[in-house]
Amino acid sequence: MVSKEKLSAVFTALASAGDRLASLGDFQHSNECFQALSVGDETYENGDFAFAIAKNYFAIGDFENAQKYRAIAERFNPAVYLGKELK
Repeated sequence: MVSKEKLSAVFTALASAGDRLASLGDFQHSNECFQALSVGDETYENGDFAFAIAKNYFAIGDFENAQKYRAIAERFNPAVYLGKELK
């Protein structure tokens, strides 16, 4: 059995990798990280991962998917994401 500490470390590393990949312009692999972190979590970690995915789709010009994931972020964390621009 894997310890909670080990799972937490992997989770944190994968989230950091997603952020880093996006900063390098590798939006596809960044989205793969955030999608993996969201398996079984319809909230996409309270909207944070959904908004990261939305920004990546926006950056590559896939506005339909960008809006889809932005709507998820707004639904699960409106205080943070309602009306927030994708850049």
